[in-house]
Amino acid sequence: MNLSYQQLTREEANQRFELDKYKLLASVPNDAIIVLEGDITIDTFLSESSITSVIFNGERTTAQELIIVNGNLTVKGGISIGSEGKCPSLLVLGDLHCDSLESTDDFIEVTGDAYIKYIFDGNYNHGAIKIAGTTHVPYILNSDHCSNLNPSDNAIVINYYNSSDDFFKYDYYAGNLVDVCIPKVFNLEQEELDEMDEDDREDVEFDRITFAIIVESGRSPLKENATSNK
Repeated sequence: MNLSYQQLTREEANQRFELDKYKLLASVPNDAIIVLEGDITIDTFLSESSITSVIFNGERTTAQELIIVNGNLTVKGGISIGSEGKCPSLLVLGDLHCDSLESTDDFIEVTGDAYIKYIFDGNYNHGAIKIAGTTHVPYILNSDHCSNLNPSDNAIVINYYNSSDDFFKYDYYAGNLVDVCIPKVFNLEQEELDEMDEDDREDVEFDRITFAIIVESGRSPLKENATSNK
């Protein structure tokens, strides 16, 4: 599939969309601004490479474009548009629907609600995201990332970077994940965990990718007796 778009100058975009009121995006430099008009459905995982093929028809010459969806955006798959060397911005003037959402080296702002089927993952501190409405999602993972979200009441919120609160009041923190997550999250078996002393258990690494795979498979990544810190 290929989407048609309109390319605007910064002045034209400011006149149409008053970009300065989107504080997250206002200070981010862009080498192109493109607009997708109306409600948009993308029938594939939205990544750095699929942006090139789906939007730019394989001829992407920019690295830090601002993509404005003037309507709702539905992605039939996950979203992970940031990558080393490319730092796009995405502004959705409506609601967002997707299977998963990873915010890394990118800047994303959604003016409506977000409906995420499986998981949100905010990773590292080179980008930022703001969703003005409610983020409806089963799991929120965050690791030292600027994530301005309003989680739905049923969301389980995990800080896998440290054991303090930043943008959220967390259910679980990095310091106790080995006690509340099933061993598969750490690519281990229960017997291996049982044989570890306390120091070794502290060095076990949380695998966010495996966590997401478990969630998407329909299984719980948490132990049955996991108790929230809230």
